[in-house]
Amino acid sequence: MGVQQSFGGPAQQPKLCKGTALARKRRSLMCQASRFLVLLVVLAVAGCATQGQFLDSKQAMAMQTAVSRGQFEMHCPEAQPTLISREVIQPALQGPWVQGIQRAEYTIGGAGCDKRTLGKQTCKIPDESC
Repeated sequence: MGVQQSFGGPAQQPKLCKGTALARKRRSLMCQASRFLVLLVVLAVAGCATQGQFLDSKQAMAMQTAVSRGQFEMHCPEAQPTLISREVIQPALQGPWVQGIQRAEYTIGGAGCDKRTLGKQTCKIPDESC
């Protein structure tokens, strides 16, 4: 028979029925925000893995460049490189309209012929050389 009246008063709808359209809209917005947040986290994690892969891919080239330079500067064809550190350098200019160039920076030591030297090699992300 539908909604019952209590104590002779007007029929009232149950509380669950009030505002259901608004509640559904809020839940939908919350789901969309949650999905966006998950996507953002996944992309951030993927970006970290990409930096490591980039450093690995450029390291051999940076080491070879450092060897050639060290052999020339020290007048020592037997000079050998040692990787001290490596990191991705963020661009100085970053913003919604301006994007700088990310670079990989390697600190490489060289030793040979009783001489030692230390240098930095920088590789740009889009380039194929260091």
